[in-house]
Amino acid sequence: MLGVSTSVYASNSPPIGPAGLFAMAEPGVWYDPSDLTTLYQDTAARVPVTAVGQTVALMLDKSRGLMLGSELAVNGDFSDGLTGWSPGVESVLSVVGGQLVVTDEGTDSTSARAYQIIPTVAGRTYTVSVDVLADVGRGQVAVNGSNFNIGGSIVTVQPVGTGSMTNVTLSFLAVSTTSYLILDTRSPSLTASVVIFDNVSVRELPGAHAVQATTTARPIYQVDGEGRGYLSFDGVDDAMLSPVVTPGTDKTQVFAGVRKLSDAAVSVILEHSAGSAFNDGRFSLASTTNPAWQFLSEGTEPASAALVATAAPYTAVLTGLGDISADSSILRVNGSQSNQSSVEQGSGNYLPYSLYIGRRGGASFPFSGNIYGVVVRFGANLDAGVVAATESWMNQKTGAY
Repeated sequence: MLGVSTSVYASNSPPIGPAGLFAMAEPGVWYDPSDLTTLYQDTAARVPVTAVGQTVALMLDKSRGLMLGSELAVNGDFSDGLTGWSPGVESVLSVVGGQLVVTDEGTDSTSARAYQIIPTVAGRTYTVSVDVLADVGRGQVAVNGSNFNIGGSIVTVQPVGTGSMTNVTLSFLAVSTTSYLILDTRSPSLTASVVIFDNVSVRELPGAHAVQATTTARPIYQVDGEGRGYLSFDGVDDAMLSPVVTPGTDKTQVFAGVRKLSDAAVSVILEHSAGSAFNDGRFSLASTTNPAWQFLSEGTEPASAALVATAAPYTAVLTGLGDISADSSILRVNGSQSNQSSVEQGSGNYLPYSLYIGRRGGASFPFSGNIYGVVVRFGANLDAGVVAATESWMNQKTGAY
């Protein structure tokens, strides 16, 4: 409930943004499409979004501050020789001048490689940085979740003139508890290749980063007439998906800046879980055909709060406040409370689910409209001043009121 104060900044503070909501590492997400540094055209974070009209495959979660974790690569500067590195088939490894030299024997079409097993957590995102110099042939950096055969996230580096170090960076979503980092020669023929590697780094990028692997289902980055950046969802198949978020609590606060363009069908803006009356421990923020906005909170029983008569096109800052144990489901629209349900929500916490953006379970109830920002926090109820300040910040991004 709003009256319980656990604010991380004073009630009369200016709208400084959502960062303070996660000061105690509360579970949740913060997606900010107006920040181009968080948007990429590919899921490996190699091609940033730089212009209107480009599709978005990856949207970084800012709730963890976009600060990289500790170094996971062993002996990435090769100061300790070949410690931590293993050779692939027909591969000769050596360290010369503090750099790794990978030589292909050139007796068959198998490329030479050095590899290292990196400890990872399935569903988390990691970044890789490697300096590469292709003396003969071309170098490649790859990540694979099962073995050291080539696969996964790949960047190929072509030789440049007489040769100069080129930095290669990529991101990958771990699929298991171990990932194989591969430094490869990728010989273009049976001719022997020599590739030099240095300054290898692998670090986690904490957060629940939203992705869309299917090219045709990616939302588009756009800017409105006031210069506000947003993601445009086509109402057909556009959607994004986060890794599993584990709440560990029965309380949530959801903020979203949106503009709906159609009331023709029920559409999901944001949903924790794939959605269904049979999924306990979830919430949903949607647009209905009444027309209305709707916030649903559910322990073992659902409770909905809705605002009727908001026909499309309509721009709004939506806030959903859920408290399962208090049987409270509150919907706020444009800074004012519009409805509250005290229907029994049963028991339990919000459960570990992925967050689906723009479509239920990535398969139904597509949203036709714009999403300017999303903040989801699982944790103790916020006081009224903090809620209002966050809404004001979101409105700066949205221009709803």
